[in-house]
Amino acid sequence: LKCNQIIYYEFELCGGNVALNKNIMETERLFLRRFAMDDLDDLHQILGNEKVMEFSLTGAKSLEQTKKFLKKVLENQQVKNDNLGFFAIISKNHKKLIGYLGLISQNVDNVDRIELTYRLNPQYWGQGFVPETTKAVTKYAKSLGIPEIISIIEAENKNSIRVAEKLGMTIEKETTFESIPVIIYKINLRLR
Repeated sequence: LKCNQIIYYEFELCGGNVALNKNIMETERLFLRRFAMDDLDDLHQILGNEKVMEFSLTGAKSLEQTKKFLKKVLENQQVKNDNLGFFAIISKNHKKLIGYLGLISQNVDNVDRIELTYRLNPQYWGQGFVPETTKAVTKYAKSLGIPEIISIIEAENKNSIRVAEKLGMTIEKETTFESIPVIIYKINLRLR
């Protein structure tokens, strides 16, 4: 693979449902795929980490809360079958889940939008994995015909603001989301 080459995989349909663990995207260093229940322990290392969840609406999750989150993600993968949702980030080198990102529907100021969201195990911070995956998912979203994506970011979350800016997102507005003051960053995919 060339450095910026991204491979998209067709979904394998099994009785109308997206096959789990099917790679959806591949970058030079990573695979992105649907989640499986086997991801619980690695996912809990992320969602149970207070540093990672500092700007989360719910804070760090217990193992049981992580399990509930994962079950809901798995149910949505099977029910919705719409190419959106959460994707496990798998390091080719480490052969394990190191984070996740999602293209998820959010209602912001009474308007349905597609949000790009992500979490990464802090062990892998500062290695360029988030920009690599967000660029891949942005191209994927464009291939699905999604006209724009947003990120909902608290003003204090400087790391996420940097990622949004590296991706080419710009500030759309300041607003309140789930009773928290946030900045909405946006990228118009039709102009890319």
